[in-house]
Amino acid sequence: MSIERLKDEVLNNAIKTYEISSKIDDPDYSTVLDKCVLEFLYELKEYRNAEEQGLLIRLPCNIGDTIFRINQYAKEPIISMKVFQVLFCGMIGQTFLRIDAINDEDIGESSYFKNDIGRKVFLTREEAEAALAEMENMEV
Repeated sequence: MSIERLKDEVLNNAIKTYEISSKIDDPDYSTVLDKCVLEFLYELKEYRNAEEQGLLIRLPCNIGDTIFRINQYAKEPIISMKVFQVLFCGMIGQTFLRIDAINDEDIGESSYFKNDIGRKVFLTREEAEAALAEMENMEV
């Protein structure tokens, strides 16, 4: 579960708890709801601690996602590719993320690193189109 999704879940549960416990005077019911919110907050704290220690990573895309690369002078300059592998490797002093993608039309397989996102490969077609337009404007 992502941090954002967990935060949303905690917030939604806290709102529900407040709405329900403010309407119900039964202290036992309120206590159960408070414990539930506390459990969510504890889990959120654990995720934050893991992220601060470098134990939790956020992947820019998932297996099966479509990413886009630019081949500026080709007949079809924006090429969609399916992500088939995302690798995260860590060694002493350095880590890297590699995204492997394949194009169904030409069976071209490519590997990209995290710093290639936004330069060589794009997560949305709109980003790729904007980058292509920028490249074309620079040539004029």
